[in-house]
Parts: sequence; C-alpha cells; structure tokens
Amino acid sequence: MNPIRTRALLLLFIAGLAPGFSPRPAVSGEAFFSADGKTVTMALTRGTSGLVRVDLATGATTSAPMPAELREEYIDSVARGAEGEALFLAKEAVWVWTPETDGKVRRVCPTAPVTGATDLFVVTTPGTPLTDALFVSGTTTDDATGMPVFHGRLPGGEAFSPIFCRRVSGASGGAYTADGRFFFISEGDLREGGILPEEDPEIHRLGVLVGARVAPSEC
Repeated sequence: MNPIRTRALLLLFIAGLAPGFSPRPAVSGEAFFSADGKTVTMALTRGTSGLVRVDLATGATTSAPMPAELREEYIDSVARGAEGEALFLAKEAVWVWTPETDGKVRRVCPTAPVTGATDLFVVTTPGTPLTDALFVSGTTTDDATGMPVFHGRLPGGEAFSPIFCRRVSGASGGAYTADGRFFFISEGDLREGGILPEEDPEIHRLGVLVGARVAPSEC
C-alpha cells in the first residue's frame, strides 16, 4: 500500500500503550501501512516526539527507541523501505528503524546538500535502476529558483543529487505505488510520471523527472 501523507487524521492516546512516551494525547504526523496492511507506522507530533508502530488487529504498539539526540527532535517525514523498515527524516539526516530485526534506530546519511528536506520516499519496486534509492524534496544553497525539487541518493551513494525537472518549476510529495506507478505534486497539480535515471556520468544529477497532469491538487 502507498505511504499516507497526512497530518492530524489519526489520534493516538499513548497512556498505557507505549511506555516511554508522554501520557498526553499525541497527534500523528506522516504515516505508512505495512505491505500486508496489518500495521501502521506513524510519527508523533504536538507535544510528543517519536515513532510508533500499531498492530491494527490488536491495537498493540511498538515504540522506536530513539537515541538521545532525537528525543526532542521533530520527525519531518516517514517512509516504508523495501524490507518493511521505517525510514524517517530528523535533524538534517535520514534515519532507519528496524523493528522486525534488532529494533534499533540508526543514522543512514545526511540530507546535505539539500536544505529543508521533506517528503521522504523510497523506490521499493524490485529490479529497477532506482530500487532502494532514497528521495526527498527540498532546495540547495546554490539554487537560484528557491523551488523545492526532488533529490535522490542511490544505495551506498555519497550524497543526494538533484532530479532535473524538465517542464515544471518544482516537485514535492512523491509516492510510488506497489506496482511501480509514481505520483507527485507540481505547480498545484497532481501528476503521474517517473524518474528516468541519468545516463551521462559527466552530468551531476541522478535523473530526470517526467510526468503528466492527472488532477488539480485542490478542488
């Protein structure tokens, strides 16, 4: 299932369910369903910072053991990885939580040179040139337009590289479906398209964004 990009739709009462969190009600930030639809993983906001996974059948919760440097940090975005792991943005970096294995939280990489990184998403479709690549929306200090665009990082890559927007001025809110379709927001419209990997090694970008308008993002 697709990641849900929504705020204030899921009200989670923590008391008695998630040890270590404040007993005050916490509103979810971004969230995503597991591939089988049995759990939802969400960032917590409004007075309570953290990451929690909820079993939808039983209501049981598992809280991410946040390192000390993240306990007061706002989680900007979350996304499901190919193996079900939870990837998230916090403190100008991408982090991963692996509740299926050792349950630890680890830093993956900085988001530099991207500033104000948001809208984290991952290509989970197997067998593509971009499988397991991380993507964020944001700007860089040398970007004259100031419009957020996608930046991507291949597995093992050194840093995020820009995605060239051929016919639009910016792009955000990217999301892949389980069957590999790609949707994003640009210039107030919902678009469907894809990211074509860059073939010229001399050009410093990860790929080119293509797409067509599907519907206006606001009705």
